[in-house]
Amino acid sequence: MSELDEHRRYTTNEEYVSLMIASLMRYQPSMSVFEAMSTLFQPMIAICTFAMGLYLHLRVIKISMKEKDLTWKLDVFNSSLLIGVFLYSMVMHIVTLFVNDVHKYTGDWFCYGSKVVIYIGFRYMHGHTLVVSILKYVMIVQWQKARDVGHDQIKKIFFWINILHPLLDACTNLFVSPDFFWSWDVSPEITRCLGDQKHLFNPNFNTTPIKLHDICNALKPPVKEAYPQYALYVLRKGICWTHIVFFYSIMGNALEMIAYIRIFWFMRR
Repeated sequence: MSELDEHRRYTTNEEYVSLMIASLMRYQPSMSVFEAMSTLFQPMIAICTFAMGLYLHLRVIKISMKEKDLTWKLDVFNSSLLIGVFLYSMVMHIVTLFVNDVHKYTGDWFCYGSKVVIYIGFRYMHGHTLVVSILKYVMIVQWQKARDVGHDQIKKIFFWINILHPLLDACTNLFVSPDFFWSWDVSPEITRCLGDQKHLFNPNFNTTPIKLHDICNALKPPVKEAYPQYALYVLRKGICWTHIVFFYSIMGNALEMIAYIRIFWFMRR
């Protein structure tokens, strides 16, 4: 390719990007040039990142099914679920970047249903490595009890724990706050789906920037004379803060570190 052709190609690409930015700004007049450029490049980055993750997870699935080591069922399920969750999240992210007020076309149920799906998927991802570490702890440190129960039985138990723990997490949040999935801010794409394009949490939009610890603080005590309601309030408050501590312990890998320290200490005896 000659130098002149190279120059023409770059000029054409620059004109094409400029045209795309101008078209996007006409479609959304309140959008700045920086926001338009960010909107165009985010899908490209997301698709490239997802493609790399897809390749790695498919490799994990292939090798796990071939080797069939201690945690192979957990690994296969984990990779399969994460492919689905990240694909769904990526599609939602891209669609809500280019389509205003998706809820007007699909109904609010679609946005809130997507919030539940993404929340459960991410909670599964956060807890998966903890489940694997506890399984290894039981099989290695508590090997006598594991032998008595049976290795296949223990693997089956942890396989179901691995599947059900995010549902238990969601049910805990719903017990503490029945409107949890309405009030909790899970991700920008859901906020955009519900109509808040700039993630400003304007009071006119049907979403709020509540974080997990805010839900505990928002619980208001009834009068003490109403004993059943007050007892329920104390129970919800205790479960809420216990759940928060457990959640941040998982996010900080504190429980996993304890399990692996016990395993390493046992193997060095």
